[in-house]
Amino acid sequence: MNGTNHTKPFTPALRKFARTVALLTFGLMAVPSDLAAQKASPFAKDALLTGYIEYSPIQIFDSDALEDPTEKSFVFGKPLQILAQTKKAVQVQTDDGPVWMRRSDVFMTDTPKTVVTTSLFKERERQSLRFFESLSTMRAFFGHERGAVVSADYAEFLFQKPEFKLRMPVMATEVVEAVGRPIQVASVLVPVRAETVASYDALRGATDTQHHIAFVVDISGDTLDFSGNAMRILEKNLRGRLAGLSGDVSYSLTTFAMRDAPKITYEPEVKLGYIGASVDAFETGPGPSKEPLLAAVHQAVQDLDEDASSNLVVILSGADVLAKDKNADGVPISLEDPGLDLPENVEFLIGQVGPDLGEGLKEFSQAELGGRTTTYFEYSDKLVGQMARAIEVVMNPNDERVLKEEDLTDTCKIANELKTICMLPEDLSTASRMPGQHGRAKLAEWYTSTFWIVVDGDLLKFGKVD
Repeated sequence: MNGTNHTKPFTPALRKFARTVALLTFGLMAVPSDLAAQKASPFAKDALLTGYIEYSPIQIFDSDALEDPTEKSFVFGKPLQILAQTKKAVQVQTDDGPVWMRRSDVFMTDTPKTVVTTSLFKERERQSLRFFESLSTMRAFFGHERGAVVSADYAEFLFQKPEFKLRMPVMATEVVEAVGRPIQVASVLVPVRAETVASYDALRGATDTQHHIAFVVDISGDTLDFSGNAMRILEKNLRGRLAGLSGDVSYSLTTFAMRDAPKITYEPEVKLGYIGASVDAFETGPGPSKEPLLAAVHQAVQDLDEDASSNLVVILSGADVLAKDKNADGVPISLEDPGLDLPENVEFLIGQVGPDLGEGLKEFSQAELGGRTTTYFEYSDKLVGQMARAIEVVMNPNDERVLKEEDLTDTCKIANELKTICMLPEDLSTASRMPGQHGRAKLAEWYTSTFWIVVDGDLLKFGKVD
């Protein structure tokens, strides 16, 4: 692949050839589960930890209370010594002294090392880097699994010599079998510049439109297994279906159950891909059969945006829910008078995820919600697929078209001037998007994505931490 023929469609013969020369090509692969492990897994008590921030500018704080933030800019890949950490915060040493940051904004490792570019990386006539979103796809690309025709998810576009050297922090290393022999791979942090994303999105016709999905999930003891499984499958289904949306999609998660009193948790900002795991992490026991759905919905809709292109409230619940309850202010609410303050552009998709008996959930779907559209899905083995298709219809994905290679030159010029790889989707249809970032990074100058990359010493090699 090079800058003169990249956008030509891959025929089966070309794909076979691409796999044959895979050892001359580098693969990078996003692994969200590894990313979560690096952020959350405990290290040895006396381990010396190094941190790397996820985006810049980033909010910093004077204490682990994480109050009264200010912003500070960092260069990509700068190692920061971890001084202290709590469940939600880490203290790092900066050039200006110790500061606190959100733990979720910092990648940590106890074995700091880097992957650096070689002199060959600066040449124009060389193989381009390739990026993969899953380990299974990468192995299939290198190993011809099941005779599948496999291409990369992202690729480097070379229109000019890269006039920079790149040093990428390593999160993990591994050996992978490829075309009959082992190759060294590493999980690294790769910078993505906001200007590059904006340029590419302008090409694909993306806009600043916003979409929001508020998930409301029943985690009661008799429903958790059903709702957790349904949420995991729904997430997997939606990641492909919503890839071509115009604009950005944000997600929130509200869970509810009944103990001695209603138990409701609300996370205003979650990532698609981690919601099912978050639901599974709950441990619930037996309680009264009727669950506080009404109060949970009141919590879930508080951050809906009337200026968004669409708002969806997606409910996964057992059938038997409370007909009467109180909201967070103690005001009585009921199925007859839900008392919800809703934007005009809200729709409800309500799915019964378990086989339990009861009419409360169906009655909620029939309640007067200010004239908002509600759709009810009966419990069945087809429920998740039906809900995924309904979500796709409401969110209105773009019609696809294919970008031309000559359209990409300005985007890649921007990337090179900013000293970053011109990494764009291998499939140049307008449904393909750049790697995503979480909500706090929306206004960042740069953010990071985690990928696996082949390190064979030709274009990339292991280096020391500065």
